[in-house]
Amino acid sequence: MHAIVNFQGGMGNQLFQYAFAQFLRKKRWSVSLNASRFRYGGVHDGFLINHLFEHNLRLSWKKASSIHPGDFELWKIFQGVESVSQSDLEATLLLEQFLPKGFAMRKKISFEGYWQYYQIANLVQREMNQIILPTISPSEFKSKCFIHIRGGDYFSTRQNKLLFDVISKDYYSHALKIHRANNPKQQFILFTNDLALSKRILGEELNSISIDDSPNSIHALAKMRACTGAIIANSSFSWWGAFLQRDKGIQIAPAHWTTRQTTDENHIYPPYMIRL
Repeated sequence: MHAIVNFQGGMGNQLFQYAFAQFLRKKRWSVSLNASRFRYGGVHDGFLINHLFEHNLRLSWKKASSIHPGDFELWKIFQGVESVSQSDLEATLLLEQFLPKGFAMRKKISFEGYWQYYQIANLVQREMNQIILPTISPSEFKSKCFIHIRGGDYFSTRQNKLLFDVISKDYYSHALKIHRANNPKQQFILFTNDLALSKRILGEELNSISIDDSPNSIHALAKMRACTGAIIANSSFSWWGAFLQRDKGIQIAPAHWTTRQTTDENHIYPPYMIRL
């Protein structure tokens, strides 16, 4: 079986898609990666996977439908994977209960989706730990817990405004208290794409929190990984910053990923994350 995994979104979503491709390979699928949506740019810093992993990515910049005309079943199944239980995901070949009738007769499939499923990331953790990030001084960040506040693009379109919560001041206040109860001298570093929003949310707390000045998302992710502990936003970017940490410390996540989530979100968060 041959699969094409299509990339879309920012770096966090691209990492979920790359993890899904590695998962398919573990299930003995032949996999190629398609970055056609980024031929003329893209959101945030554009397509980044080819800068983060050094082995042969079998990367295509052509639309999937034009690679093997007439031989693809284009199927959006990312809603399906979210309802697969952890044990099912480990035990089954791959989403067998979601495959359309007669699918086994097909030779190729183009996958669309975000694949925000922590168990997929767990199953390919060795491959994801091969990520290439800038060298960061451990002594500078190991004592810090990172905070991520996401605004900016969450207000950029009507669809985003309807879909994404901007996490409340109460969430961050509660999370800070949990960390300080564990370590009264805990240091924090803020990563944000919306400093004005961060000032409104954190208030005077911001006076004792350092603010990251990374030139791009790759450097920011490297610093997140070097920290110990996290207060993430409803963002795949800070999700990966926390997941890749060698010393995870206390990690805290918002209870809800999206405003209009209609299914259980336990598939997104590792069980060790505290959800508030």
